[in-house]
Amino acid sequence: MGRRKVKFLSSLRKRIRPDNPGRVIIVDPGCLDRAGHHARLNRLLADHYRQSDERTLRLLVHKDCEPDLVADLGAEAVLAPSIYIGMPDTPNELEARLSQRNARLREELLSQLGAPRENDTVVVHSITVWTLSGLTDWLAQGKSSNIGARIILMFPPSLDFVDMNRQPGEEELNLLEAEFEGAVKRLGHLRMDIRLATESKSFARSLSATTQVRIETLSLPIEYGNQDAAPQNDDDGDTPPLFFFPGVGRKEKGFYNLPGAIRAYQAAGGHGRFLIQYAEDEDVAAELRALPNVEIFGRLVFGAEYLKLITDADAIIAAYDPARYGLRAGHIVVEALGSGRPVIVTRGTWMQEVVESLTAECGVAAESFTPDALGQALTRFDQNRLALRQGAAEIAQTVRKSHSRDAFLKQFLS
Repeated sequence: MGRRKVKFLSSLRKRIRPDNPGRVIIVDPGCLDRAGHHARLNRLLADHYRQSDERTLRLLVHKDCEPDLVADLGAEAVLAPSIYIGMPDTPNELEARLSQRNARLREELLSQLGAPRENDTVVVHSITVWTLSGLTDWLAQGKSSNIGARIILMFPPSLDFVDMNRQPGEEELNLLEAEFEGAVKRLGHLRMDIRLATESKSFARSLSATTQVRIETLSLPIEYGNQDAAPQNDDDGDTPPLFFFPGVGRKEKGFYNLPGAIRAYQAAGGHGRFLIQYAEDEDVAAELRALPNVEIFGRLVFGAEYLKLITDADAIIAAYDPARYGLRAGHIVVEALGSGRPVIVTRGTWMQEVVESLTAECGVAAESFTPDALGQALTRFDQNRLALRQGAAEIAQTVRKSHSRDAFLKQFLS
C-alpha cells in the first residue's frame, strides 16, 4: 500500500506541476510599429499571461519592429516575412513567393522555438495567407495532443493586397484561396487543442461552410479608459457638427474621397467642420487644406489623447472600401460607438454589419464608395443628427461590454 501511495502522490505532483511546464508563445510577424492593432494586442496578451501564467513567455515579432517597441513589449524581433505582402509584378511569381514566404516562417519558428512541445500554448492574433501555411507546418511538428493554439484569421486572400496598383487575376485569386482554405483544413485536423476565429460573422460563416472547420467570431478588445463612464450627449443641434476622420489617411479607408465629399456636402448647404487626423498623401492634403472648415491634425496619437479626439467629435467617418472591408474588421467603428458617437460608414462593409446589429439607430451608410455618396451621407447625418447622437448614446454601454478587454480574452483564450 505504501508503494502505491508513493506512486499516486508522484503522479498527482506531475499533474499539478508537470516536469515540462510548457511555454506561452505569441507569434506576430506583422508587428512593425506602434500604429494599428499589433502593438496593442501584443501588449494586452503579454500582460495577461505574465500576470496569470507561470510559464515562460516568448513574444516573437518582425525583425524590423521599432526597437523601443520591442523593448517595451519584452519581445524578440526575429521574424520575417511580414504578414502583409504586396502582389508580385507578374502572375508567374505568385506561387514561388507564396511558397517561399510560408517556408521561411516555418523555418524561423523551428530555429527560434524548436517544435511545439507538450503544454505549450501558441497564440497568433494576426495571420494571412502569406504565412498561414508556414504556421500550420510548424504546428504540425508538435507530437503531443496537449498543445494549445489560438489563431485569429484576419481576412480572406481576396482582401489582402497591400499593393493597390495591381489586383490579382482570377487564376491568382484561385491559387491564393486554395492555399488559404487548405491550411485552414489542415489546422482543423491537427491533434491538439486548437481554436480558429475571425472578427467578422460573415467571414466565419463562409469559411466554416467551405472548409467544414469550426470558425468562431470574436469581439474586439477595445480600451475605453474609464469603462463605467457614461458618454456625454450635450449636442444641442445648433452648433455646426464636427466630423472626425481618425487614423492614417489611406485610399481603402476613403481618404481620397474626402475632398469631393466635403465639396458635395458644402454645396448642399452643410456647415460642419472636419478634422482629419493624419494625411498620408500630400496632394490630397493640400486639396483638403484649401477647403473651408477643414483641419489636419497631423500626427498619430494613442490612448487617452486619441479617445478624446473621438469623444470631442459629433460623428466619426469610417466610410471604407467594401472591396477591402467587406469581411475585414475595423476597430475605429467600435471605438466610436462605445464612446457614444455615431458613425458614417459604407454600405456592404463589416462596419455597416456592426451598425445594423445594434438596437438603436447610430450611423449613416454611404450608398457606394464614392465622393458623392459620402457627401450625401454627411448631409443625411445633419438631417438626423440629434436622433443619431441619442441612439449612439443608448447603445454605447452595450458596445463597451461586448467589445472589451475581458470579453476578448475570455472568448479567445478560454
